[in-house]
Amino acid sequence: MKKVILKCCYLLLAVSMVTAGFVSCSKDETPSLPTDEQIEEIIQEITPEANNALLSENPVAEFKKLAEEYKSKEGVEHVETSERSLTIEFTNGEIRMWLKTPKESQEPAANASNKSYTLSGLYKTAQTYSSGGTPPKVCLINQQYNDESRKVYKDSISHLHTAFQSAGWDVTEVNGKDFTADFALTRLSEFDVVYIITHGGIIDDYSSVIVTGEEPGNSSNSKSKFECTINEYRGGKEVAVNYYGITDYYIKKYYVQTDNHFPNSLVYFTACEGLKKPDHFGKAFADAGAQAVVGWDETNSIGKKTGNILMYGLLEGYSLSEAIERLPSERKTENGAEKDENGNIQLFIANLTVYPQGANFKFPVKLKQVKRMERYYNEELSAAFAFNYDAQDRLTKIETRRYIMESSEDEEQVLTFPNNKMIVMTYDDGDIATATLNNDGTVARLIWSGDPNDPEYGNDNAEYTYTDGYLTKQEDGNGESETWTWENGCVKTFDTSTFWYTLNIVYKPCSIDLTNMMFDSGFDFGFSSAGWFGKSSKYLPDRKTELATHDFNGDGIINEQDNRTESYTYETDASGYVTAIYVDSRLMWRIIYY
Repeated sequence: MKKVILKCCYLLLAVSMVTAGFVSCSKDETPSLPTDEQIEEIIQEITPEANNALLSENPVAEFKKLAEEYKSKEGVEHVETSERSLTIEFTNGEIRMWLKTPKESQEPAANASNKSYTLSGLYKTAQTYSSGGTPPKVCLINQQYNDESRKVYKDSISHLHTAFQSAGWDVTEVNGKDFTADFALTRLSEFDVVYIITHGGIIDDYSSVIVTGEEPGNSSNSKSKFECTINEYRGGKEVAVNYYGITDYYIKKYYVQTDNHFPNSLVYFTACEGLKKPDHFGKAFADAGAQAVVGWDETNSIGKKTGNILMYGLLEGYSLSEAIERLPSERKTENGAEKDENGNIQLFIANLTVYPQGANFKFPVKLKQVKRMERYYNEELSAAFAFNYDAQDRLTKIETRRYIMESSEDEEQVLTFPNNKMIVMTYDDGDIATATLNNDGTVARLIWSGDPNDPEYGNDNAEYTYTDGYLTKQEDGNGESETWTWENGCVKTFDTSTFWYTLNIVYKPCSIDLTNMMFDSGFDFGFSSAGWFGKSSKYLPDRKTELATHDFNGDGIINEQDNRTESYTYETDASGYVTAIYVDSRLMWRIIYY
């Protein structure tokens, strides 16, 4: 739907401006202009009528009637309407806006403790850090705090507060009247993440506005000269409440044109039409130092719940693009409807939008590191693996100890990093494996050096192929290969030319995320170099079936009786990290973390 959009000049709010865009709505020049005191009297006269229009059954039609009346009124420079708003610019540069806010969805807030609201199915509290050793900072703002029809968003902020705090973040919560124009224009740059629940609208090709929680009657000397009246519920009834608004012009003035820049932050805001014109708030925040700006291009009611789920995904260690990709479709788009001035229903679609397009962002998340893994066979400890890391969180040593396999010896594997393109693994028996890396850090080739008379070393050399960052083929020196296909971040199929079976993996509907452990090629649980091979599966299987192509049971027939199916169950700690893995109810792995 093509909306009728407000047409007013770019807000240079200290002085009055008349541009060519205003000619059609401006009255003839007069010898003298009203004083500020006279303008205030005019505003007081207009306000009751505009408030009544805002709260009427058809605000669009009422706004248009008032626009015709006000455009010839003394002291009025320009009047414009849209299907949601009435905006008046006065000859002294002040601007008043009446903005109809949409009805909100009253579904419960998304809570990370509810697995259905997380992207992996199991919210994982991560330890966090920054380069300076201090925790990252998040600001959670709820401009709608005092609106009785939006009480559920208090829960949204509370759930986010708990999630960030549990992850080690420094959390600042700003509600209602504390979200002043001055706070919005001086302090947002203090934070690594800024999350804003608020209202907003577009002002044609020049600017957009978001609403603060600061009421003009309760403050003075505000940095904003833009006032916006919206409809809220107070005392059980719908009323008109006046707030200061800020435009993208203010962001440019107080952040971009100063040294008060954002620290490569993420800005998420729920304002309707906040990114309908991406070069307004999107560009303003980005020019001020934000790495990514996320919002909505139309009127929306799902922005708060979507925002929570998005933040939980980022806290789980996903990048912004990955977290958005994993959102359900109903959390990324919303079908909406609004009445036009004739009472006809106009349909539109609101889309979750990112500026700049393709921008990515990742929380400074440090997942727990595996300290020790124990392998069990028939409930006996058969082997244990100990892990050491350097200051850059790189795995530097794996010590393996065998317990019940007499033919196998204990061993030690040391990993070194001579440059950004290579990783060298040295074993205590003198064997060396060298991994050559692609630009994205994935392994391009693995070369073994050891006994030159041992033909196995030629077989172990391997090259790797990736599709969209996922490992899809491994081919060794003899041309034998293993191939994978992926779907929604999970391995769908695995085929090998080496063994007599293929695998069918079945995942839980809400799978457990295990971002810091990997599968080896046989989908047992690997623990070291497998982590280099592109994007690993982030999900644990519920069931694994080996589809046999060989007569394993010796009955002369290859059929389902030759297949083998295993079922997996898991134990986790309070933070969601897997601590034990069972196969057909038998303990297979126990994992201990630092």
